[in-house]
Amino acid sequence: MKAHAHEFEQSTMNESRYCPNCGRLLQYDYIHYNQIGHYHCQCGFKREQAKYEISSFDVAPFFIFKYQ
Repeated sequence: MKAHAHEFEQSTMNESRYCPNCGRLLQYDYIHYNQIGHYHCQCGFKREQAKYEISSFDVAPFFIFKYQ
């Protein structure tokens, strides 16, 4: 992926437990990699929906493994 290939106008989350809008504790539907996951707040703040989803991939054409 090229640098800055994403289209987020601003980052809405940076490892936080609290809502950046109102300061309340965020509610997590699930947590993945520490505090990254699906989160929301009573004030309406929530994680942005992803624009793309990877359903499968194959590394075979990109990686060559040699054993000696």
